[in-house]
Amino acid sequence: MGMPESSNLPKQEIKDEKVLSFVDAIFILWNKRLTLLIFVLCAVLMGLLCAMWIRPQFTCDALLQVNVKGTSSKATKALGEMGAVLDLASPADAEIELIKSRMVLNYVVEAEHLCYKTTPIGLRDRLTHREGRVDVDSLYVPKRFFEKNLKIVVLNDDEYSVLNTENQVILKGVVGKLVSAPLGKDSIRIRVSFMDATAGQKFTLRRITTLNAMRMLSKGLQVKEKGEQTGII
Repeated sequence: MGMPESSNLPKQEIKDEKVLSFVDAIFILWNKRLTLLIFVLCAVLMGLLCAMWIRPQFTCDALLQVNVKGTSSKATKALGEMGAVLDLASPADAEIELIKSRMVLNYVVEAEHLCYKTTPIGLRDRLTHREGRVDVDSLYVPKRFFEKNLKIVVLNDDEYSVLNTENQVILKGVVGKLVSAPLGKDSIRIRVSFMDATAGQKFTLRRITTLNAMRMLSKGLQVKEKGEQTGII
C-alpha cells in the first residue's frame, strides 16, 4: 500500500505575509487625518488648561554652618581610628532636629501668620493669571468656625467686606485697620495688612489651627546635611 500524496508536501507551509510600506502608512494616516487632528487638538487644549490652572510655587534655600567647640574632637583624634569609629554623630544632626522641632515651627507660623489662609475665587481669573492677593495678619473667629470658609469681597482699592458661610455680609473693613463684628454668639476680628485686587474679586477666608499650620509647614520643609560630617546644613 503506497504512501498518501500529502506526505510528500513540506512540513512548513509558506504563508504570505503582507508588509506595510512607508507609503501605505502615510496613506492610512492621511485617510484618518480628521480623527488624528481632533485628538491632537484635545491634547493641546488639555495641556494648556493644566499649565494655566497650576499656580506658581516659590522655594527658598538657606545654607547654615554648624561650629562645635569642645574637647570631643580632640579626644577622638587622640584615640585614632577607634575615635573615628566612635564619633559617628554629626554636629549638624542636633541642629536639624531643632529646625524641625515644634518650637521653631510654631515661631515661624506665628511670625508669618500661616494660620490665616486667603485663596482667590474665580475660574477666569485663575486661567488668565489675574488672581489678586489679600494678606491677613490678624484674625479671630469662634472655634466652631475654625477650618470653615468665610469670604472676602473686594469693594475698592482699600475697602472690603466679609461674608459668613451663608454669604451674608457681616462686616466691612479698611486695609490696615482692625475691625470687629458679631458672629454667632461671639465675634470676629480681622485686620487686612495688604490687598492687591480689583473690585468684585472674591477670596476664601479660613482660620486653621496652629497644629495644622505647623504640619503643612513641616511637609514643605527639607533639612539635610551636605555630605558627611561637614557641619553644613
